[in-house]
Order: sequence, then C-alpha cells, then structure tokens
Amino acid sequence: MKINWIEWLFVLGLGWPLSIIVNHHAASGLDLARDYFPGEDTIRKMESQTLAQSFDQEVMNGVERLKTKGLESVALDELVALMETDSWMSGLTVFVDARTPEQHAEGHLPLAYLFNHYRPEPYLDDVMAASVVADRLIVYCNGGSCEDSEFAALYLMEVGIPREKLAVFAGGMRQWKEAGLPIVLGDRHDDVEEWLDQMPDLSKSVATP
Repeated sequence: MKINWIEWLFVLGLGWPLSIIVNHHAASGLDLARDYFPGEDTIRKMESQTLAQSFDQEVMNGVERLKTKGLESVALDELVALMETDSWMSGLTVFVDARTPEQHAEGHLPLAYLFNHYRPEPYLDDVMAASVVADRLIVYCNGGSCEDSEFAALYLMEVGIPREKLAVFAGGMRQWKEAGLPIVLGDRHDDVEEWLDQMPDLSKSVATP
C-alpha cells in the first residue's frame, strides 16, 4: 500500500491540536505543566513540604483538642515574646518539659522543669513549688500529635495548679528546633550563664513562614 505522505501529515497536524483541546476539557486529562518524572531532589523537596504541612495540621488539631479540654495553647511567637522578657528568668513564667528524661537531657527549653507524667513522683514537688511563684506554667512535649504535654497539664491541674496558670505549647520541641531557636543540654540545675551570654536575639531567630 502506497503511503500518502500529504494525508498523513494533514492527519498528524490536525490530531495534535485536537488532542490538546480534548485533554484540556477532560476531567482526568494530563496536566501539561506538571513534571510526571521528577528527579530525586524534587521528590525530596515534595516529601519535605508534605511532612511540614502534615505537622502544621497536627499542631492545629492539637490546639483544637486543647480547647475541648479547657486548656489554653501558646503559639511560638507568643513563647518567644515571653522569653524576651525577664519573666522566665525570675520564675514568673515556668517551662515544663513533659518528655522523657533522656529527651530532656538531649535538649530542652532554658530552665525547663522536667515532668514525666507517667512517673510524676520524682518531679512533682519541684513543679508544685515553682507554681507557687509562677504566673504561668507552659507545658510542652515534642509537639504535633504528641499528647504528653496535654496529659501532663491535666495532671497538674488535678493536683491543684489553677487552670488559668496552665498553658500548652502545641508546636513543642520540634517547632522550636525548626525555628532555629536555642536549646539547653543537660539538667536545668546546670550552670547556664555561658549560654545566656551567647543567647541571640530570639525574635530574629524565628523562621519566617
């Protein structure tokens, strides 16, 4: 069979724009601007963005959950503003780390009291004593879907700390670290003078959304 090249070129030239038009109007059509074969760097970036969005949603869910329990939540910028005052150094604002002793030793907010609500006895007296002077106790854990800070705050409320003094930092240690904010190693009773001398301006350290 002899191929009529003129007819073939005519069909090809007509079919290409028609296929684009049909694809554009089809509900399941291909997105011509989309990269359907992304490289490894693109894949890692997409995964990182997905994880960040997932964590942000977990934080939002945590804030809503705290509201149902009658607990106040504190956002990262509020926490930074508090730390730029001397209230946390004077004991008027107290940070309570509701994570494990191992996690606390690896890095925590400055002068935070460790309070493992699963084994509260070794820590309860210190936290209760601090609450007498404090205007506010801010409890945190790893943040997001971690509920240890919520459980710890509810426990402290049950043993006598007024609800209005308690708040939870829903972003937790993960959000604090991702913002590039400083942490303290070891125990809260360790000497932190050297760290205080080197502490940067916290408001400039917070990552811009």
